[in-house]
Parts: sequence; structure tokens; C-alpha cells
Amino acid sequence: MKLVTAAGAAALVAISGPLALAEDLTLCHRGVSAYKSGDLKLAIEHYSRCLDAGNLDIGNRSTALSNRGVAYHQSGLYDQAIADYDLAIDLDPSFASAYGKRALAYHAKGENETAIEDLDRAIGLNPNAPVHYNNRGLVRYDMGAYDRAITDYDRALSLAPNYATALNNRGGAYSAKGLQEKAIADFDQALRLDPNYASAYNNRGNAFNAKGEYDRAIADFDEALLIEPEHAGALNNRGNAYFNKGNYDRAVTDYNEALRVDPDLHKAIGNRGQAHFFRGRFDPAASDFKRYFDLRQGDPYPAIWLFLAKARGGQQDARQVLRSATAGMSLDRWPGPVIKMYLGELDTEAVYDLADANATRDHEERRAEAYFYVGQQELLAGKFASAQRSFEMVLAIGATGSIEYYAARAELRRIGE
Repeated sequence: MKLVTAAGAAALVAISGPLALAEDLTLCHRGVSAYKSGDLKLAIEHYSRCLDAGNLDIGNRSTALSNRGVAYHQSGLYDQAIADYDLAIDLDPSFASAYGKRALAYHAKGENETAIEDLDRAIGLNPNAPVHYNNRGLVRYDMGAYDRAITDYDRALSLAPNYATALNNRGGAYSAKGLQEKAIADFDQALRLDPNYASAYNNRGNAFNAKGEYDRAIADFDEALLIEPEHAGALNNRGNAYFNKGNYDRAVTDYNEALRVDPDLHKAIGNRGQAHFFRGRFDPAASDFKRYFDLRQGDPYPAIWLFLAKARGGQQDARQVLRSATAGMSLDRWPGPVIKMYLGELDTEAVYDLADANATRDHEERRAEAYFYVGQQELLAGKFASAQRSFEMVLAIGATGSIEYYAARAELRRIGE
């Protein structure tokens, strides 16, 4: 269960272009001003009135449509944004920026292949615009294609060496690949270019967290929060650093703050459940895991943790809740064998065998999960010495990118108390 947030990509880059001066563009210019002031509703209203006047030439009309599309996008109205970009492109098929912005709207909807197609078109029309390479890298990052994302960021930086956003994003891709030193070097450079870049502090904090340098991570999250006090991601991630240090109460404080800013930040809900769990507060842990499961229907890990919280808290319905939660899931692939073990359908040796079967690049992480969840089964059976050995095996494997590593360490602390 991967609840420790990895370094994410930077915010969307979608900046309105200037409108050429003309005698009938007053309302369009007001739209630009309203957008820059953050009043998206008023910006859309002004752009709409400007467009409804019907006396714009083709170039100005396509630009006004594109700018209204940006305002729709920032308002979360992605379909309306795409409709405006479609019209802008119909008027001017060579409008590279409109393709690039439409790509970001498709990306926001999760239609990443379509987004890539649009970014390819934008690059074909304007191969020297670094923003399109950066944004294609952002989409590829979210698709898990980290090497191809890095190639795109490299190209953006070859065109604009001081492009702080591309440096920050490339650092995120390096971090996702486990190359934390390269990631930190990129974040350092981004911060030299822009000392007030909250996202770069947040992402560098995640890289330090992944290296086990928790105090340096916390210092970076503190910096990010000085710049953006309502940065929910930085609050959640600082909570993760405190969690990894074993300071669960302090972690809960940060998770609570993250959820005050963004009540549906599912990562913070799951992370808070973990912190409650390892303080022995099984009832609030179960409540968080239930909410986390409801937000991530189809994900088996929240169901497993919900079972563990209920079972460790002595709730008699734990197994039935697990059975109901996973009724529609395929338990043939990992972590299905863990669920079957908790349902009494597999023994622990079978879980180990199935963890080893069809080994892939995440084999070590999966083996660590097997030891951890078997250790939980042993705790529930009162086999504390066996459970201790299982948790020690999790640490010996050293899969520090998984929550099970930190969870095993927490269990060993409690066994030793």
C-alpha cells in the first residue's frame, strides 16, 4: 500500500496570450484582466460578451476562444474548455498554443493518449516552444513513462535552460525512478532560479524523505508552507516525514490540517489511518480506512487495512467486512492471496509462494508485503515471536518505497515497548 506520496509534477502551464489591439476588443481585454485577478467567472463573462458581439477578425476570435477555454479549464469545466479550443482550432488550424492547451484539458479528464496526440501536433507546429515539451513530459509522467518524460524535459531545458518548471518536473521524474540525488540537483537548480517555488521545496522534501533524511525533508516542507500556507500536499507530505520518524501524533496533526484544506485528499485520509493504527487507536483507524476505501473503490489495499484495524481492535465483524468489501474483486492476482489468507482460504506458506510467483521488477516490494501481512496474521493469532521475525524480514528486504517497510518498523517498536 503506497501511501507515502512521491514527488509530483508541477501545476499546469496555461497562460493566456495577448490579444492584438483593435477598436472592438474592450470586453476581451477586460476578460484578460479579470483572469489575471483570479475572477474566472467574470473573465468567462467578458470573453463571452466579446465573442457574442460577432465583429472580431479570425485571429482575435480564435485567441478569445482559446483564452475563454483557459478560464473554463481553471474553473474545472474541461468539456467547455475543449469545445472552445475546438472552435479556435477550426478557425486557425495552425494555432499551436490551442492544441497545447486542449491537451491539458484532455489530461485533466484522464484522456492522456488524446493529450499526447494534441501535444505532438503543437510541437509539430512550433518545435521551438519549450512549454509543449514540458507539458508532454507532464502527461508522460502521469502515465508512468518516466524515461520518456525525462527526454521531454531535457528537450524543454535545451531550449530554455532556466525553465524552473521543467527542472522541477524532471526532478519529479528522477525521484519516481528512485534517482534521488539527480532529483535533488534539479530541485536545487529550480530553487536557485525561483527561491519562492513552493512546489520545488515540496518535491525536494519528498526526495529527502525517500532517502531517509527526515529532518531535511521537514525543513523543506516548512519552507513550502511559509510560501503557501494552504498547500495541502506539503501538509500531507510533512505528516509522512513525521510518520516515518515515528512521531505519529505530530503526523496526525499535519494530516488533519491537510484535510481541512482539502477534505477529499484521499492520501491524507489513508495516511492518518496508518498513524492512528500504529498508535493503537484502531477505531479511528478503521473509520479512516473505511472512508479511504469508499474513495478508492476497487483498490484492495484499503480493504486489507480496514480489516486489520477492525481485527486488531477486536471487532467481531472484521472478516465479514473484508469479504463484503472484496466480493467483486479478482483475488487471483496480488494482493488477492493476502485477502484469501485473512478469509481463512490460504495458509501463510501459500502466500509466500504466490508472492514469489511470476516475479517482476517489484518482486522485492511484493515479498516485503507478504512478510508484513503474514506478520499481522501471526499477531492476530498471538504468535508474537513469529510476527517479530516476519517484521524483521520486511526491514531486511529494505523496500523503503513501500508503506509496509515503515509499518513493520512501527510494529517492531511496539513489540519492543
